Amino acid sequence: MLRKLSPASLAQYGEYVHGFKPAPHHRLWCDLLEDTTLQRLLIVAPPDHAKTTWVSVVWPAWEIGRDPALHFGHVCNTATQAQANSIAVRDTVRDSELYGEIFPAAKPDYLKGWANHRWYLQRKNPGDKDPTYVCAGLYGPILGRRFKLGLLDDIMDEENSATHLQREKVVRWISTTFMSRILPAHEGGRAVGVMTRWHELDVARWMAEQGWVVVHMPMRGYGGKALCPFCAKLPPEQTLHFE
Repeated sequence: MLRKLSPASLAQYGEYVHGFKPAPHHRLWCDLLEDTTLQRLLIVAPPDHAKTTWVSVVWPAWEIGRDPALHFGHVCNTATQAQANSIAVRDTVRDSELYGEIFPAAKPDYLKGWANHRWYLQRKNPGDKDPTYVCAGLYGPILGRRFKLGLLDDIMDEENSATHLQREKVVRWISTTFMSRILPAHEGGRAVGVMTRWHELDVARWMAEQGWVVVHMPMRGYGGKALCPFCAKLPPEQTLHFE
């Protein structure tokens, strides 16, 4: 019965509640996202492969439904992008009848807050000050928050990957600000990144060197740039592996 199976399967949940039929690479991502032993996970893939759909909308909604006391932090390249994802997750929680069937305990707390960038679910601990979900753009205001799950979604682009100083600035913010907001591993803290690569020495390279588990979907795995409509402008680095 889907009501019982969906919360235990991220891929099945995404198809049942959100209506997205998972491709094989989406099923792989879902399996990795479900694996709580992976405390640092990076998914690398070209544009137009539903990274944001599955990792930034389906996955957070599923995690929050399973644990309404969860604290989830989401950072995108810009605040506008981050809020668009936040709204998609929030409105699923509030408006989806299928979601409500599966996760009846996930109920909005309008008194505490229901903004686009920060919102709360009803929780057993009334003294819990941190939002259920908070989002920001790169370098945005996340200090003072604590996240059990933290997500970096496509924070790199052509501009902030162009020079060594720009790349180092991103790495420094992740290591000193974002990662400091993640709960320790023994408390279940996890950090996940999903991105397209724009330079050989980008933050993805740094994450790999720091021991993050990296799953890479290179362009050649989809028949090359000819079969990836938005890949023509990407540099050869997108096809690199981390061995």
